[in-house]
Amino acid sequence: EEGLEKGREEGIEQGKVQLIRGMHKNGMSLEDIAKFTGLSTEEIQKLLL
Repeated sequence: EEGLEKGREEGIEQGKVQLIRGMHKNGMSLEDIAKFTGLSTEEIQKLLL
């Protein structure tokens, strides 16, 4: 069960990264992405690297 939960969490995290990259690619500002995701602009910048 722990393995399934960890895999699920990693899948959700990967989906979030893809969503953030798509938002940025479509011209959304880091500030707007931060508002929608609850992450800081610094965290978003790290994910976009």
